[in-house]
Amino acid sequence: MWQAYYGKQRVRLFGLLVTTLREQYHYSWSTAAVEGFHLARAAARFGELRSDYDLVLPDLERAYQTAARWHHAGFDPAAVARAELAWWVARRMPGDTDPDRVGELIADEYALLYETPRGDVRRAGLLRAEAAALRDREAAQPDWEAIGRLLTDSYRDLYAGLSSHRA
Repeated sequence: MWQAYYGKQRVRLFGLLVTTLREQYHYSWSTAAVEGFHLARAAARFGELRSDYDLVLPDLERAYQTAARWHHAGFDPAAVARAELAWWVARRMPGDTDPDRVGELIADEYALLYETPRGDVRRAGLLRAEAAALRDREAAQPDWEAIGRLLTDSYRDLYAGLSSHRA
């Protein structure tokens, strides 16, 4: 999905989001398509913005409202949307792109979304931020294989953190 986002391949991004939502959240195909649309539009819109980032919040909130309803979760969709947008924006701010800072913001989002202690998801957030930083450092020719390994490690760690909390 990252390759599609950075390549401005919006149709491909949408398709990948739909598949991910279907697999990750076990949405019906129609629900995955609607929420994939909202997330793809938020990402594409954000990619074009240089200010007024809050314009993407309605799409993010809509996607998280559906996730909360679908899973009978107690998280606040607006808070999760704001937390996600916070780390997106931080990656763009001069002096605030430090992977540790961005990773902490990602961990904030994970803690809200998964209703889990922040410490259980902190390392996953840091690894995801490191993958983003690597992509940014190599923007002209990203090492997608290395980025993919970091993301795989991040999601493995997220799963382990969530599993240990629920055990």
